[in-house]
Amino acid sequence: MRRIPPSLIQICLLALALPVVSCSVLDPVGGAISKGYENTVSYCNAYYNAEKLFGEAEAEALTFRLAQRGQPVNPGTPAQAVPANTRAKFTQVIDKCSSILSFHETSALVDDALLLIGKSYYYQAEYLKAERKFEELLAKYPEGPLSMETELWLLRSYAKNGKRAEGLQLGEVLFAAATEDGEDDMAGQALLVLAELERTNDPTRCMQHLSQAVRLLDDDLECATAQAQVGDILRSLGRNEEAVEAYLIVPDISSDTYIRFYAIVSAARTYGSMKRYEDALELVEELLDDYSFAPHWNEIRLEVAEAKERLGWLDQALVDFEYIDTTAARTEFGTRAAFRRGWILEHTYGDYRGAYAAYARASAFTVAGVSPMAKQRENALSRHSALHRQIGVIDSILALPPVEVPDSVAKARPAPNPDSLLSVKTKAQFGLAELFYSDLEVPDSAVYYYRKVLAAPADTGRTPRVLYIMADLSRTQNLGVSPDSLYGVIIRDYPSSPYALASQDALGIPRPERVEDPARALYLDAEQVLEQGNYPEAIASFERIIELHPTSDYAARSRYAIGWIYEYVLALPDSALTQYKTLVADYGSSSFASRVRPKVAPDEVAPAAVVDTVAAPKPVTTPLERRRTEETDTPPSPDSRRGQATDTRTAVPPKPTPIKDED
Repeated sequence: MRRIPPSLIQICLLALALPVVSCSVLDPVGGAISKGYENTVSYCNAYYNAEKLFGEAEAEALTFRLAQRGQPVNPGTPAQAVPANTRAKFTQVIDKCSSILSFHETSALVDDALLLIGKSYYYQAEYLKAERKFEELLAKYPEGPLSMETELWLLRSYAKNGKRAEGLQLGEVLFAAATEDGEDDMAGQALLVLAELERTNDPTRCMQHLSQAVRLLDDDLECATAQAQVGDILRSLGRNEEAVEAYLIVPDISSDTYIRFYAIVSAARTYGSMKRYEDALELVEELLDDYSFAPHWNEIRLEVAEAKERLGWLDQALVDFEYIDTTAARTEFGTRAAFRRGWILEHTYGDYRGAYAAYARASAFTVAGVSPMAKQRENALSRHSALHRQIGVIDSILALPPVEVPDSVAKARPAPNPDSLLSVKTKAQFGLAELFYSDLEVPDSAVYYYRKVLAAPADTGRTPRVLYIMADLSRTQNLGVSPDSLYGVIIRDYPSSPYALASQDALGIPRPERVEDPARALYLDAEQVLEQGNYPEAIASFERIIELHPTSDYAARSRYAIGWIYEYVLALPDSALTQYKTLVADYGSSSFASRVRPKVAPDEVAPAAVVDTVAAPKPVTTPLERRRTEETDTPPSPDSRRGQATDTRTAVPPKPTPIKDED
């Protein structure tokens, strides 16, 4: 049998004697034992696991942020703070630490738990909750060992929550305390947040903070990032030479691939803004020789191609753009390359077919600021092709020699009316003119087709608009006529057109005061007679308006009303056609003439005045500044102004009604 050591016997006797010893003697000892037990239990049960889990989640969050650098951000889509699985880990950290606060509130790990909760909220982008936890920690332990680190995280939360004043005050205090304690990295971290707070309000002060932080921070990547931000600010201030110098320091600070790539490309773009395209090209071409930049080669190649385009090396640029478009299809860089290729083909080479194909590829993948423009130009070139085909078909039909056909065949399938074909051709030419003027921005081609419209044998009703646009184009094109003279023609020959008022404004002619049209009352009376079914008297009333007030807007409306009665009430189409022809001949620029013009044979309409003093345009290469002029020749139907619904299912058109006066 083993002999029991005397020391063990003494310990047992002491333990047996403890209950009879006064509690007041051993209270401090018991409290210490109890406190240690509490700390041990809370650490093993909760904090150890929470701290370990937080370390994993923080590493994942930082890795995710590094991977997100340079990635395109879709407008309207909120940026993801951390991946979903990382966010779940932070949530578990918050739960575990909350258990410590609830069940082990006397533990020495309460401050550590509060800090982990605040950090977890911060990484989850719950900045207001994070701010509250950091403030709670500082309130409970203002002089604790975690106070300086907590102040840094609180400072970051202030910046995220837009509390600039509180952030500046706390940042200055933290920077001073860290500097005094020799905590250079902590001082540098404070400066980074102070720079963020000053970025918008005081860029110069922001740049000073960043420059100072570069000298204090321990981490090379943070130093390099701050230095690159100095370059960004200098560039935004127009100090391009200094910006290039700042960018080119970055590769010497850190070996991180992305920050080196960002700095060198930014320096190249800054050279581009200085029109030093060869220097820009030299910088980015060197990156293609370094395999470490392989993940960024598509963007680098795009920079190379754009530099060549700016240098005027268009053949080489087209080859590079096509290569990027092919190898990086349906990516941001492939889309941008396709758009630039389409732009060169359209504006420099006039290759609309090739440009259309390039724009179609650029619009197939959504890139903010590029795809909508590509789609617009794709649609414009598609319409250009369709209008050209239409004109070509009409020309081929008109060029056919006359062929005698039997009467039976002619009755069954009448030959196309040449005048109708010419009318359709003029409409297509007007469409091309508008396209070149508004969408493709080729002013000399716009002038060419507008002159075709003016030379049409019949008034198309578009003459006032064409003349107005020609006046605008004559400011940049040599048309042999001044804008003022064209405005004068519009005012003289088309006084009822909306473009007459616009022409008066262009010439500085004050608009006449609006007065009550005396024909309006007569028209309302005639309309009442029409509604009563007394059609002969209504026709006579409308004729009286035309006779007494031939220049009134109600004269054109009255002529239209007479034709309408003949066509749809009295079933006299020949009489209606006569009225419509007179309407087009006398009031060709009115909206009512536009309604009936398709019913009137073009060769029987008196042609409107056409300005034949416009000289042939000289070719230009500078795109005209876009001026979109909305077509206002055809106002809303009279019925819509009176609030009357029109049933489009009936074969009978709406009854002509007076225009409600507008203020």
